[in-house]
Amino acid sequence: MITTIIACIIANILTAVIVAGVAYYYYKKNEVKIKEEVNNIKEKIDEISGTISSVTDTMTTIKEKLDKLPF
Repeated sequence: MITTIIACIIANILTAVIVAGVAYYYYKKNEVKIKEEVNNIKEKIDEISGTISSVTDTMTTIKEKLDKLPF
């Protein structure tokens, strides 16, 4: 009984090591593509942040102009 439990634990550890090894292998194989894609996503986030900031500025300007109205 104990040997079966120990064997199952060893098998689970071995499986986890194999999965991590395969994931690392594919990461290293595609590392350049992954980094390029991450950079593209960061650029798009910067563009979106700029757009959001300009929209926020426009909304603030409109709000200030509406606050000046007498009603």
